[in-house]
Amino acid sequence: VVGVDAVEIALKQFISEHKAQVIEFKNGNYTISLNGHILQYVVGDWFSFDRGQFDAAFDRGALVAINPEDRPAYVQVLIRSLSPGAKLLLVATEHSPFKDGRLGPPFNLTKDQVHILFENFFSIQAIETEDRFHIDSNWKERGCSYFFESTYLLTRRCDS
Repeated sequence: VVGVDAVEIALKQFISEHKAQVIEFKNGNYTISLNGHILQYVVGDWFSFDRGQFDAAFDRGALVAINPEDRPAYVQVLIRSLSPGAKLLLVATEHSPFKDGRLGPPFNLTKDQVHILFENFFSIQAIETEDRFHIDSNWKERGCSYFFESTYLLTRRCDS
């Protein structure tokens, strides 16, 4: 298992929440022990990530956090990093602008945008859409009038 994040605070939160222990640190690469399992965690630039190919990935907040104009480059890293037949569980967000007028992060990632970004290299299955506005008060406090999370299962095509 390899975790990747651009900011070290995410790693520190993960370690704190899961009571994990750092075994080794070298050049932004962490080896972590969690419940008897060894995990690798990379803090750095996603766009230069190159650790070979994986059979599965989970994106819970990365694609919606980056500037929308950087999304095609992000997807290219996923294409390079996921083997044919690999699964990607992707969580996308849709919301109204924040009270300060900003559109993100997290930025909207609509169903149409998911298809535009991924359909040439992945089959796409919509799993569910959840109204998070009344579940998480953060969105109302930030000035949103609605906030949805949609989950997709993408499978890397073998012919692309």
